[in-house]
Amino acid sequence: MANPDGISFPRPFWNKNVSPQKACPGVALDRNFDVAWNFTRLISSCSQNYPGFMPFSEQETQAIRRIFHYHHHKIVAYINVHGNGFDERTFKGEAVLYPKGYTEFQEDDDQYIDLKGEIDEAIRNASFRLMAVTVDNLYSWYGIISGASVDYASTVFGVPFSLEFVMQPYSKVFNYKEHQNEVAYDSLNAIWGRIIHAVFQYIWESTRYIEKRRLSKFVRYPRKFQFRKHNKV
Repeated sequence: MANPDGISFPRPFWNKNVSPQKACPGVALDRNFDVAWNFTRLISSCSQNYPGFMPFSEQETQAIRRIFHYHHHKIVAYINVHGNGFDERTFKGEAVLYPKGYTEFQEDDDQYIDLKGEIDEAIRNASFRLMAVTVDNLYSWYGIISGASVDYASTVFGVPFSLEFVMQPYSKVFNYKEHQNEVAYDSLNAIWGRIIHAVFQYIWESTRYIEKRRLSKFVRYPRKFQFRKHNKV
């Protein structure tokens, strides 16, 4: 939980933390990372997308940065779960998003295109006809954005898989009756259960393939991977 104060804030669809600002409280933590930070325009602190007065101005994002700094060489995947951050006026649906958000030019996204196929197959096999899940890049979903943690993990630290799970509140949007809320909730759990399984399975298979190729090169060309012994002076 990266934003415990924000989630307990007594206002629905609050998208920020509650740190004191000049006009309105709170910084959008997922716009506070140091990657193409706030290069588009000045944003009021009253906006739900306010990126802060500088990158990593917030204790929450600083904590995440420390994790990347100390453990990035061991991180295979970074997943930002973005839940309950929109109201009915900005509702778009469920999505699995990948880099980049700060430019429309996408490159080296073949692995995410393959992942889209895996997710589509998981949903298709489950026969979910009413709810679909979009798999796309951040730019296509949000428009141009800056300071996103997914881009930070991918661009700055080279994390092999960097994703955002967008989970939005269906019950309020579709106005389910009281006895149907549980059905909607259970359906969302079933959908996301399959998505999460497909994503983790794909990442696991991909990393196994990469490691297998690395080991095959080691066996084939062992001298390339040997360390030279130096005489002590």
